[in-house]
Amino acid sequence: MTAGRLSVAVVAGSPEPCSRELLAACCAGADYVVAADRGAAWCRDAGVVPDAFVGDGDSAGPDVLAWVASAVPERVALPCEKDMTDLEAAFALGEAVAAARGTIPAFTLLCATGGRVDHGLGVLGVARRHSGRPVALVGDGWRGWVLSPEGLPSVRVEGRGRTVSAVPLADGTCISERGLHWPLDHRWLDALDDLGVSNVVEAAGGGEVECHVGCCLVLLFEG
Repeated sequence: MTAGRLSVAVVAGSPEPCSRELLAACCAGADYVVAADRGAAWCRDAGVVPDAFVGDGDSAGPDVLAWVASAVPERVALPCEKDMTDLEAAFALGEAVAAARGTIPAFTLLCATGGRVDHGLGVLGVARRHSGRPVALVGDGWRGWVLSPEGLPSVRVEGRGRTVSAVPLADGTCISERGLHWPLDHRWLDALDDLGVSNVVEAAGGGEVECHVGCCLVLLFEG
């Protein structure tokens, strides 16, 4: 736990997980790891025992649930009939654990965007609702950040020539981009506007994306 923040790794249940090596490395650097349903399977495969499991068990499978029951210290069983996703419940648990420790959470989200377009969009909705906290998304070959004035207002993007995309997640979002091939200065955009897609880091010292109003997803790709 650093600078008054609890680093919370949330392992989601995407049908297409990130690599085991990436999952293990990210979880090793976290203060608290929570697996959302099938995310427990990805944790087990990577040799990671999460601090908590949250879910209704509909995608984890009986063998994974048996492992959870024997290995995971904290388990939050959810009903199948509910008005929130397992991922939303995992974020809520991270908030509660941080509050109990007198701090705020900084989330890193893994295994959340592959294989189901509908789930991927839902994931971005959850991330936007929690954008008052620092929220990062990590995958093989890319990294993302959810920016908002209340949470993480700006991010440095390093690596000249690397592709950067900035996608607003709310109407009335205002962003600036500096050190990129196509700079923006307090540009107003609506949700899912594609103006900020496929920019390039141009400055030798890297670039910066800042969200002045609203909420924006920034993605930095390797290569």
